[in-house]
Amino acid sequence: MKPNDNSHYSHKLALREKYAEKVEAELCFDLFCGTGTFVQAVWAPSFSQVVCVDKSRKQLEQLPGLPNVTAYQGDNAKLLPGLLVKYGAPDIVDLDAYGWPDPLVHDLLTTSVTNKRFAVVATDGGMKVRQRGSPNALPECYGFGKNLTFAQYGAAMDAAAVRAHTMLRAWATIGGKAVVDFDAYVCGSMMYWAALFEPQDVT
Repeated sequence: MKPNDNSHYSHKLALREKYAEKVEAELCFDLFCGTGTFVQAVWAPSFSQVVCVDKSRKQLEQLPGLPNVTAYQGDNAKLLPGLLVKYGAPDIVDLDAYGWPDPLVHDLLTTSVTNKRFAVVATDGGMKVRQRGSPNALPECYGFGKNLTFAQYGAAMDAAAVRAHTMLRAWATIGGKAVVDFDAYVCGSMMYWAALFEPQDVT
C-alpha cells in the first residue's frame, strides 16, 4: 500500500496548528491518519482525545501508543456516523485524503448536529487524481449525479480555493452552519485548505 503523501508538509502543518487554536481542544477526528504524522505533531499534544481512522492495519500499528489516542481500522465514511454517536461532535476533523475529501465534508456539514464551533482541515488531491487518468466522475455530493464527468483539466487550479470555499458555504448553510474563516494553499495540482464553522441560530 502506498504510504500517505506528505508533500508540502509545512503548509499542512501550518494549517493544522492555526486551526487547532481556533477551537476547544477536546476532541479531534483524524480520519486519514496513516502512521500518525499529525497525531504526533499536533493532535495528541493539544487535544484531550484523538480518534484515528485508517484502512491500513500496518499504518495504524505505527501510531504512537498514547492514552488519549484511539484507533479504528476501516472505511472512514462508513465509520463516521458511529463515531459521531459514540464520541459526539468533534472540535476538529483532519481529512488528509489523497483524492476527493468532498463527500465526507459534505456529509459532516449537512447532517451532523453540533452547538459549538468546529474546524475541518483537508487535503484535496482531486486534480492530481484526474491527471493520472482516473475516472473523472464528480463526487455525488456536488448534486449532479454520479455519472457526470468533466474534462481532465476542466477545473483550473487557480480557481480551486474559490470552488472549495463556495461549496463549503453552500453545504454549511444546508446543515445550519456558517463558514467563519477559511485558508487555502494551492501547490501545483494539490490543494490544502482549512475552514472554521459555527452553528447558525435558525430561531
